[in-house]
Amino acid sequence: IKGSDNFWHWEIGIPQELVLILTLIKDELSQEQIDKYLMPLNDYIFYPKLTMANKMDIGYSSIIAGILQKDYSRVAVSVEMLREMYDNVEIFDGFYDDWSFIQHEIYGYIGAYGASFINSLSKVSYILDESIFRLDDFMKEKQYDWFINSYIPFMYNGSFFDLVRGRNV
Repeated sequence: IKGSDNFWHWEIGIPQELVLILTLIKDELSQEQIDKYLMPLNDYIFYPKLTMANKMDIGYSSIIAGILQKDYSRVAVSVEMLREMYDNVEIFDGFYDDWSFIQHEIYGYIGAYGASFINSLSKVSYILDESIFRLDDFMKEKQYDWFINSYIPFMYNGSFFDLVRGRNV
């Protein structure tokens, strides 16, 4: 059923809220109930064609859903999908060699999509830290480098400069 032309609500926003709610009430639910509630996410939550912030948000939901469903192969595949984002890009979306962050092919968006990206990444890093799926040292070092070189230069008094906040302004 097509609910809207805005994929974000259906594929990012709602799944994030759903896994959050299920995480909070999981002890009150049976495994069958959890699996039933997450069934709609099993088919469409995982699109490799998405880039950076959207991919990270979907990866976060996919990892949490995998943990809730005890589907550890899904967690492993999701972590591998996220690993691809640690490579710098030369065109389109992602982090570049000069530490800039581009989204929607041409926009410097470290204060908008980049903030969403790092929000989901920080949750994933924390959740996986004591597991066999934890992020490796290269990934952790890269995250540190992103903070220092991509985020901090565009912040003042705890806020991002408007020039990197896109439509969030």
